[in-house]
Amino acid sequence: MSNYDRVYETIRAWLSECDFSEAASRLGFEPPNDGVLTFASMGRGWRVDKDGVTQISGSGTHVNFRSVIIWYLTFKGSKWTPAIREADEFAPLPSFSSGIFGQRSADFQSFEWRRHSGLTYGEFRSAAERIGAKLTRSERYGEVRRLDVFPKVPALLTYSEEDDEFPAQVDVKFRADALTFLPFETLAVLHGLIEREFSASREK
Repeated sequence: MSNYDRVYETIRAWLSECDFSEAASRLGFEPPNDGVLTFASMGRGWRVDKDGVTQISGSGTHVNFRSVIIWYLTFKGSKWTPAIREADEFAPLPSFSSGIFGQRSADFQSFEWRRHSGLTYGEFRSAAERIGAKLTRSERYGEVRRLDVFPKVPALLTYSEEDDEFPAQVDVKFRADALTFLPFETLAVLHGLIEREFSASREK
């Protein structure tokens, strides 16, 4: 059993105390049916009950996403948000760290999965559509897509094509109120899981 599996097994116990009806109403899910929540996220189907999180459709994914789901259902929220200009503004991961680290710090490098050398436009588009990211804007050398990971946690994915100076990039930004629904560390894990979707198929 990996450390990731151990983390999941530890926090799985939190579901026994979770009021699924309250959580569904607060977080934008359909009401539970006989104590079971079912929903789609990241292009997969999910089932959650008091015993745990089960993937019921779609390609395989890392166990960490099951842990992220539990955090979304049980987290009580943070009052801190990054400085924003508009209610629906999106920001990169470091903006949510509340000064823990900055864009250039060594600590941030462990969370910075933006470089995807050789990732083509077609590969990005295929992966984005597989996880349910919808096109919002086309640009000359890329595009922007919106991914509603959960009803209250949307992300913007920006793809920039590779050129002579820079490799292809996938920038992931979250809406400014993301910490209301996930703690920073879990948001960072989610960031990595999204990035992983654009490299997983190319690593096979």
